[in-house]
Amino acid sequence: MNKIIKSEEELINNYFSSNLPILLSSPHSGKIYPDEFLKLTDLKVNALRVNEDMFVDELFNCSRDLNLEMLKTETPRIVIDLNRSRYDIDKSMLEENDQEYTELNSSKYSKSGFGLISKMTSNGEYIYSKPLKISEINERVNKYYTTWHNKLDCLTNYMKNSFTNSVLLDCHSMPSSTLTNSFHQDLDIILGDNFGKSSDQEITNFFAKKLEEQGFKVKVNYIFSGGYITCKYGDPNSGLNAIQIEVNKAIYMDEKKFIMNENFMYIKTKLVSAINELLHLIQNNNNLSKAAE
Repeated sequence: MNKIIKSEEELINNYFSSNLPILLSSPHSGKIYPDEFLKLTDLKVNALRVNEDMFVDELFNCSRDLNLEMLKTETPRIVIDLNRSRYDIDKSMLEENDQEYTELNSSKYSKSGFGLISKMTSNGEYIYSKPLKISEINERVNKYYTTWHNKLDCLTNYMKNSFTNSVLLDCHSMPSSTLTNSFHQDLDIILGDNFGKSSDQEITNFFAKKLEEQGFKVKVNYIFSGGYITCKYGDPNSGLNAIQIEVNKAIYMDEKKFIMNENFMYIKTKLVSAINELLHLIQNNNNLSKAAE
């Protein structure tokens, strides 16, 4: 028991040493592909990498400028998607004997090929050459998913208990092709707060305004309204606001060459400035709440 408490204390100290009420997360920027996974697919790593939120962990790195920390992962989302429910699995991907696994709970994500375990790449290429065993999936869950969410559980509980108001900013990127058939093809950023259920909309709208002041074209709850992390951890009634941010890959990287473009540092600086404004808002709100006690 003491060992568990000590490890939680160390985790909290690592992420909240500056005692600031914003935590960033990047569940899709992992790029280390385990050998046991690569043995299950005929696709080359570059074909798999299209599913990564490439460079997002660097794009939103605020530790030096703002002393804000980010919970990230080394495991690619195509291996296991941390922004999905534990049971969001397409049963057609499983061996026949495992398809009646009682805890499966497929959603729109797994039905479209992008559940806990992705069926295909974002380019439409199928990943696996044969069905998977549920035991293989459970092994990934125990090794990667549970470990990461246990950390996020610990950190978000600390936020709710320590700050009157706080923000979990869940950081993502979207292929520019996502906007091809939309009415807003020139969008730079989409914010999602589950239509006000995961964040106080005044806070979301304030952040959107500050991003716009930095020159970004922004929409809220358009196409992306927030994934599993936003919906699970956002609890504005308890003061914890979870906001998902999706950045158009085209504004900061070359999507074909998988490299940062010449605008990367410029975009990063603008994002950090907007996050700094959000931090000031939350700190001011918390100071006003203390003064009113």
